Amino acid sequence: MVRLEPHVMNKIQELSEPAERGRGGGVSQYLRRLVYDHLGLGDPPCFATGDFEPEPVSIPLRQERHAAPELA
Repeated sequence: MVRLEPHVMNKIQELSEPAERGRGGGVSQYLRRLVYDHLGLGDPPCFATGDFEPEPVSIPLRQERHAAPELA
């Protein structure tokens, strides 16, 4: 999340395409497109279309440390 000045946000809203769904009015997709372009990642996924399926993420479980490791 970033904080933008009102005049910057207004300009982004003017430049972004109207979204078919969502509250962002295309702003999120416009910003995503800018970031992907800047990083050279190609076209970003469009979450509003429902065509996007996120890759499963494995989160390693954290192991508790024993107070006395020699007793483990």
